[in-house]
Amino acid sequence: MRGPLLLAMIAALGAGAAAAQEVHLQLSEPPYLVGEPLDVQLVVEGFAREPQPEVSFESPRAGSLELVGMTPNVRQSISMVNGKVTRQESVQFVYRYRFLVREAGMHRIGPFSVRQGARSASSPAREVQVAMVPRTDEVRLRLVLPETPVYPGQRVALRIEWSIAAQLRERLHRYRIRSPLFDRGDTFRFLDPPAKSGETELFIETAAGQIALPAEIRTQQIGGVDFLVVTAERTLVPLRTGTFEFAPASVVVDVVTSWRRDLFGGRVPQRLRKRRAQDLPRKLVVREIPLQGRPAGFAGAVGQGFTLEVSADRSVVQVADPIELTFVLRGDGNLESAGLPQLSAEVGLSPLEFRLPSGDVEGVVEDGAKTFRVSVRALTESVQEVPALRYAYFDPVAGEFRSTRSRPIALSVRPAELVTARDVVTAEPAGTSPEGAARGTARAGGLARALSLTSANLSIVREPELLLRGPRAAVGSGWLAALYVGSLGLVVLAVVLRRRADLDPELVERRKALRYERRRIAAVE
Repeated sequence: MRGPLLLAMIAALGAGAAAAQEVHLQLSEPPYLVGEPLDVQLVVEGFAREPQPEVSFESPRAGSLELVGMTPNVRQSISMVNGKVTRQESVQFVYRYRFLVREAGMHRIGPFSVRQGARSASSPAREVQVAMVPRTDEVRLRLVLPETPVYPGQRVALRIEWSIAAQLRERLHRYRIRSPLFDRGDTFRFLDPPAKSGETELFIETAAGQIALPAEIRTQQIGGVDFLVVTAERTLVPLRTGTFEFAPASVVVDVVTSWRRDLFGGRVPQRLRKRRAQDLPRKLVVREIPLQGRPAGFAGAVGQGFTLEVSADRSVVQVADPIELTFVLRGDGNLESAGLPQLSAEVGLSPLEFRLPSGDVEGVVEDGAKTFRVSVRALTESVQEVPALRYAYFDPVAGEFRSTRSRPIALSVRPAELVTARDVVTAEPAGTSPEGAARGTARAGGLARALSLTSANLSIVREPELLLRGPRAAVGSGWLAALYVGSLGLVVLAVVLRRRADLDPELVERRKALRYERRRIAAVE
């Protein structure tokens, strides 16, 4: 009896140990360098499969600790004690972080706290020594920003110039370019052109991942040394105003110092040395678009060379008929956020002449243009055109508002024709006077001109017995039934005669001859 009891106690202790919550912190191998990501793994054990445990930690000084991903690992085991089967499940969560520091020195990672409902566990902090990558003059980096103030919504061109000594070209193994400016997604938006196949690319590391920019390579002599200069451009769009200062952009390169041969005889790096270069600190001033002098037709368009084309789906209408206007906006600016102003007298459409829509109008950007569609109605037949419409935009280079105008569209607006009760044609009763007949003829002629495609009698049936008579009463008369039957018989006869008329004459003659011969044979018998 003691044996099974002892085994059960051991199994219970083992299950309790497996259920204990534990958190382990694992770091990649040193050395740890400024600007080089350090891989951090947090292994969490002893928690349930669901819900996912929540992890919290202290933010590191002069650095960033970002979650890269999480992987759950589930293991199941089966044990049997005295014929009783016990199933056990252990879940391991592996959280992967990227630790990046901006300054050399001793840095602290953690502590980490893990919580799942009432269960919790933690791991102590770890301290790591981070050294600075040695600088070199054989590699240079420069980020070129405009020195003049810019405005929200403006497309700002910035340039990245990376220079490397020509003698390092064959020994360059890897490079990583970073700039704090490119991680400010809450303040700036970037528009990058897609790289074409076979085109040279410059790779940039950002918080959202690596991006590839189309680049150009040229040779330039700097200080008597030949350099290869790789140049790429990005388009920056400020989202809010302010004065923004950025730490220097930097590049870290891995230079091969010795090679070895692989299994196939190819050269692979054996030893590497890291070198870095960095730019100067940069500043960008984003000013607010002026309120003074802002025209009524301004709808957020910022840029240069805007044009507005307006077209109408019809040019001949009646009063109050809908007219669909299509606005096509083009220009070197922020088409995505540029809107259509409220149509008003200041823009060019008078509310006294047109019924105008209210509210914002959504546009669609396609093929370098933004298209808006609006429905308006002419209120009077005196309207002769859709006038030239004014569109205002802000020129950030000149620092002032400008405007463009569309071309007018000619309109022919006819008065609306209404059909009233007097225009309805009625049957004249017997004994109507010649004057009344003449008036009825005149009314009929006027309605025929107004409704040239209609000749229906629109008189109203007033007799209740006719309105309440059922379908059976309508066809109860024997004469009416005979008329229906006779009509159907005539239709059948017409079909038979038509089929006989469509027969081939030669076939008819053959059939006659066949019937004649059959009669002669019958007579002989």
